[in-house]
Amino acid sequence: MSDLGGLRMFWGTGSGSASKTLRHMEENDVIISFTTTQEPWGGIDNLFIDSGGYSLMLETGEHGSVRDYFEYVEGVGATVAALQDYPCEPEILSEYGRTVRDHQERTLERAAENLAYIQDHNVSAEPMAVLQGWELDDYVRCIDRYREAGVLTDYVGIGSVCRRNAESEIREIVTTIADELPHRKLHAFGVKQSILNFPEVRDALNSVDSAAWYHRMYQGKPDAEPAWHTTTKMYLDYKRKLYRQFNMDVVARDGQETMEAWT
Repeated sequence: MSDLGGLRMFWGTGSGSASKTLRHMEENDVIISFTTTQEPWGGIDNLFIDSGGYSLMLETGEHGSVRDYFEYVEGVGATVAALQDYPCEPEILSEYGRTVRDHQERTLERAAENLAYIQDHNVSAEPMAVLQGWELDDYVRCIDRYREAGVLTDYVGIGSVCRRNAESEIREIVTTIADELPHRKLHAFGVKQSILNFPEVRDALNSVDSAAWYHRMYQGKPDAEPAWHTTTKMYLDYKRKLYRQFNMDVVARDGQETMEAWT
């Protein structure tokens, strides 16, 4: 269970050992990137597929076909699927000589193509439009453009907020978007654990995701593949710290985890 007092945590996985950990711990809420082409295991209640925009931008600067993406989404039985987006991290824009507005417009064009495909092929996963930008005004403009284009979904993701060390900036972006979209569910991609210390951020969001519990083991040794029991320890350590922020504790028993409210 990954419900943090109403805020759902989707656990990211990018390797065999990480997948084995989440499967062994019977994690019900999982996010998988399309770029990994991983096959999910049975028992996942909420499977979130991310289009892998950041990785694709680093590699080629472009997404593959809409058909290929949603055939994967349907094939793995996803419950939520992010629409294909174009992240706005400065290093990506610099690599291709593009601007934030360029990537916002590309994101809108893909969103329209994605939603048309979903409708025509009866894709069952809930679609998630992804807001892109870098400065606060960028995100507000992106919301306006989504409204103008008529492609704003009920579930909305906030992109390009995970790779920056600016807690106050992220907090302002998240809360402003929540004010602009009071009747939409919001998801923040890869937000840092420390951001969730702010009650107004937690209240603004319906869900978040993180692969930090796993990727932190690769710092300084990117080619290392830890054993799955090592990733399980890191998973429990990370989850324990996370849940303590919500006045809960994670207790390991016989390879499983349970949650107990602090008294």
